[in-house]
Amino acid sequence: MKKSAPFELTIEFRDRFQQALNDRDTKFIRESLENANPADITQLGVVELEFGFAHAQVPLHQHQNTLEGLLKFALACDLEIRWDASPFSNQGGPTGGQSGIGDNWLGFQYRFHRQSRFVPTLAFGYDLKFPSASVSKGLGTGRYDHQFVFLASKDIKGIHFDFNASLFRVGRQDGSGSDINEEFNLAFSHPIYKNLGFTGEFYGDTRLGRDTVWPSTRSTSVSSTAP
Repeated sequence: MKKSAPFELTIEFRDRFQQALNDRDTKFIRESLENANPADITQLGVVELEFGFAHAQVPLHQHQNTLEGLLKFALACDLEIRWDASPFSNQGGPTGGQSGIGDNWLGFQYRFHRQSRFVPTLAFGYDLKFPSASVSKGLGTGRYDHQFVFLASKDIKGIHFDFNASLFRVGRQDGSGSDINEEFNLAFSHPIYKNLGFTGEFYGDTRLGRDTVWPSTRSTSVSSTAP
């Protein structure tokens, strides 16, 4: 394991495109767009902050710009506590837009196998969404949602791969229960120069409470890490 500083900062700029089939699915897209997370966790005693700006296109000529932050702390050698927050979210279209704070997610990730010659690093995690985004402005749904995720990471010929398989349990706004959604992410990354790197990703989702799969989506980002 490489030696880490007590604090690390990663800055990312992302561009995303996602399609939805109705307004309800569009609201879920705005909450669930995520890059694939690595199965490896932060080194014990290290606090890591990932900070980025994301742009997402949604139907009806609308867009969403989000300032995102992820704080990670390794509580044990293989256990990490995670706080994912959106301190600023803006969505707009031809008729105007709304701005405010986004939702917050709190959870953990546990690594149960470290990378070996033939087996990738393996981990699982859980996150709970606290609905802090404004429902009246259309920035959130006001629902408590759950995410269960399986993660795998492997280095192959100088390229790092991350695979996530997530199950979301999404509370309905009318309080009548919840729906299930699955999301699959495959990301790859490669260093460009020193701490500057390039990341590409493919991911897809099922529709909420249905078996129809959304079309494949894409995500690209350029990131820089400073110890």
